[in-house]
Amino acid sequence: MVTVVLDTTELRRDWMLTGLTMRLLGYASWHRFLDVRVPTVCVEELVAHHGRQVTEAHTLWERASQSYRRLGLEVPSAPAALDYRAYVETRLDEHLGFDIMPLPNVAHWELLRRAVGRIPPFDDRGSGYRDSLVWANVADLARAGTDVALVTADKIFRDDGGGLTALLQSDIEDAAGSVVIVQDLTRWLLEHLPWKSERASDAVATAQDEEFREYMMSSDFSDDVEPEAEDIGFDRAPFAFRVEEIAWAAEGVRVGEPKSGEGADVVEYDFDTLVTFEAILPSGAYVEEGWSLTRHGDRLRVSGQLRMTARALVLFGHDMGMQIDDPDWRRHDGGRRGPGVQPPAPAVALFDL
Repeated sequence: MVTVVLDTTELRRDWMLTGLTMRLLGYASWHRFLDVRVPTVCVEELVAHHGRQVTEAHTLWERASQSYRRLGLEVPSAPAALDYRAYVETRLDEHLGFDIMPLPNVAHWELLRRAVGRIPPFDDRGSGYRDSLVWANVADLARAGTDVALVTADKIFRDDGGGLTALLQSDIEDAAGSVVIVQDLTRWLLEHLPWKSERASDAVATAQDEEFREYMMSSDFSDDVEPEAEDIGFDRAPFAFRVEEIAWAAEGVRVGEPKSGEGADVVEYDFDTLVTFEAILPSGAYVEEGWSLTRHGDRLRVSGQLRMTARALVLFGHDMGMQIDDPDWRRHDGGRRGPGVQPPAPAVALFDL
């Protein structure tokens, strides 16, 4: 398994870490296709960058507020404060399933030697302390036999051809693992993950389909939902109705494009089912071809099967959670809904006629 290490330059592309690429990486992490890690130093730098950006944004808000006041307009409320550090740590660890790496065990004399010698990741001016800590984390992984994809736009790590610089490569020359530089994370993911696609949105959709399929196979969801009498489409209100059995298709089919809302993608899946039911109907009720009936005075006991489509609405949260609503049922042949069971609901003993 390849270990992906995210540098700050990649994290800063998506402050809230909820974009398509980050979510695709999250699915890869939870499905154990990739091991994703973020050095502690990158978390610290991300939080610091965010704080400075917030300060700049707040300054702009104060200027805009002064203009509103001068114009006699209502001043919009100040934005709510965000504990960004807590958000990022929760998002990375609990939602995306990434590992936050501790600071590397690197001696100060080693950092000093590299700084005064202008050895990368230190640059010609002796700057590069943060990058050197990131590299120490990556080098440790490689020496432990791990194949690492370092995702960074920082030029200090790469040569003119986009590969790892020769000096950094010499650091891990005898390592059992390897290091490659990744500049375009989205493209790299689309090339290396099993959800093959030309677009990140399509790959995310495929990952969601697989997650939903796995849930359906391992859960008792289909045991707990069934159509009501109204869904069958009787022409007269039954005295009683019950579902005996439902045969579900192996997989659901995604319906249309997902609707991306705030914090979640809303996706609909259709399942073909065969519903076996029994009902007690009033005399004179229409009995469809293929249904069996027996008469009991002014009542008909009907047993039958009906092909139905169960449409489930699934919310794929950007927090990587999944919520499934009870499905809507409709006849496969497009028939209309009918009346429900007559009130008051009769006892099940009616089926003992």
